[in-house]
Amino acid sequence: MKNVLGWSEEQIEENFRCLIKDKQYVAVANYFSDLVSPDNPPVDIKSPITLKSDVDRKEKALTSGPSNGNDEEQ
Repeated sequence: MKNVLGWSEEQIEENFRCLIKDKQYVAVANYFSDLVSPDNPPVDIKSPITLKSDVDRKEKALTSGPSNGNDEEQ
């Protein structure tokens, strides 16, 4: 890097520090992406987007009357 790019020792060290920090960010992102899935969404984050399945479920609950506690489809 010193010969090809003409960087000083400080610039080379800063580049390595940035590369290490980037790898740390990727590791954290990978860790949390493995924890969050459609089956295991984060509970404290509300999405501004309403999914069609959520709308269908609410409409079905409103039209079917009182629930008997059994929400499984038959």
